[in-house]
Amino acid sequence: MGKASTGRIAIRAFHQGSHLTIEIQDDGQGLNYDRIRQRALEMGLVSPVDASSLSEVQLMDFIFEPGFSTAAQVNNLSGRGVGLDVVRAQLHSLQGAIAVYSQPQRGTTFILQVPLSLTIAKLFLCQVGSTTYALLGSAIEQILLPQPEQLRPWRGGKVLRWGEANAEQLIPVLPLKGILPYFAPLTSPADSSTALQGRIVLLRYQDQLIAVEIDQAIGEQELVIRPLDPTIVPPSYVYGGSILADGKLTLAIDTTALAKYVLERQVTQGMGQVRSDKDSSLLGSVTPMRSIGELPSKQTAVGAKILLVDDSLTWRQTLALTLQQAGYLVIQADNGREAMTQMRSHPDFGAIVCDLEMPEMNGLELLHYCRQSSSFAQIPFLILTANTDAENRTAAMELGATDYINKSRSHQELLATVAQLVR
Repeated sequence: MGKASTGRIAIRAFHQGSHLTIEIQDDGQGLNYDRIRQRALEMGLVSPVDASSLSEVQLMDFIFEPGFSTAAQVNNLSGRGVGLDVVRAQLHSLQGAIAVYSQPQRGTTFILQVPLSLTIAKLFLCQVGSTTYALLGSAIEQILLPQPEQLRPWRGGKVLRWGEANAEQLIPVLPLKGILPYFAPLTSPADSSTALQGRIVLLRYQDQLIAVEIDQAIGEQELVIRPLDPTIVPPSYVYGGSILADGKLTLAIDTTALAKYVLERQVTQGMGQVRSDKDSSLLGSVTPMRSIGELPSKQTAVGAKILLVDDSLTWRQTLALTLQQAGYLVIQADNGREAMTQMRSHPDFGAIVCDLEMPEMNGLELLHYCRQSSSFAQIPFLILTANTDAENRTAAMELGATDYINKSRSHQELLATVAQLVR
C-alpha cells in the first residue's frame, strides 16, 4: 500500500465542552466490514437475511460484542475477542461513550468521551497508621515538622505554639485518625526511607487555624478523583475516591470542609476554642473526637435543643459554648438555607436564635418560612443581630418574631431571654 514498514499509533486527549475526549488513531488496514459480517453470521448475532442489508455503521457495532474477533488465529496477545467489550462497558459505567471511524487501508480512529464529573487535582498524600489519605490543598496553610519547644501538653493532649511572641496562638493538635469517625487499613505503609515523619498539617477555615497530626507526609501527586457511589452517603469532607499508582484505593479529603467540621465539633462536643496567650486564656480542652452517633440525644440533653443560625463562625461558636454551658443542646447553621436542612432533621427545637443578615437566606426569610410551615410555626424565634435599624425590627415582629435583641447584650441577658422563650 506504499506505507512505511513501521506502524503509527497516535493518542490525543483534550477537553471538549463538558467531556474529556480521548482519540486513539492508527494507520493500519481499517475495519474489514465483509469479515465482520461473516463473523457475526458465524456467531449467530444476525440472520442471513438481515446480514446482507446491514450498513457499515451497524456492522461496526458488532466489534464491541463479547468474544467478537475477526482474527484468523488466536495468540497470547489478540484474537480472543476480549478488549473492546470491556472498553465500552467501562465507559457506560462512567456515563461515557465511544465512537469509531474507519477508512479501508488507511486506518481506524476510536474516540472516547468521558464526562467531567471526574476531577483531576493535585493532592497531598499522607499516611496515618496503615491508611493513606489524599488531601485537597485548598485549606492547607502549612506543613511543618514542629520543634520540641513548639509543642506543649494540655489536658490530656497537646497544643502547638504558633505565631509571633506578641500574638502567639495555642492551636490544639488533633490526630487525623481521631478526627475521622472511621479508620480502616486500605494501603500498605509507605517506605519510611522516602517519607517525612512527624508532620503537622495546619488547616485554615476563615480566621481560625487547626493543627492536624499525621504519621507520614508522602508528597504531592496529581490524581483523578471520582465521586463515590450514590448509595454511599459520605461525610461532608469526603470529596470522593481515587486510585493510587500502585492500584490501591484512597479517600480524597476536602480540607476546607474538614476544618469546618472540626471547628464546629469543638463547640458541639466540648472541645473548646483556640485563643491567643494575649487574652490570658487557653483552649477549653483537647479531647478525641466522637462520632456523630455519640452526640447526646434529646433524652440525655440537660436542656432544650436550640438551633443557632449565624454566618460568623467566631460569634456562633462563642455563643454556642455559652448555651451549652447552660445545659442546652446546640445545633448550628451558617445561613437560613442550612438551617432549613437542620430543622428537617431535628424537628423538636425548643427555640431558634438567628442572625438577621446572612448569605443565601437571611433571618427574615427563614422567619417567614417557619411561620408559613405548620411544623415550625410554633417554635419561638429570636432575632439576634447587630443591626439596630427600627425598620428591620418592625419587619421582624410583623413576620412573627418572638423577640428582637441586639448582639451587644451580655451573655447573661441572652441566656435569660432564651430560658424565657423555651419556657
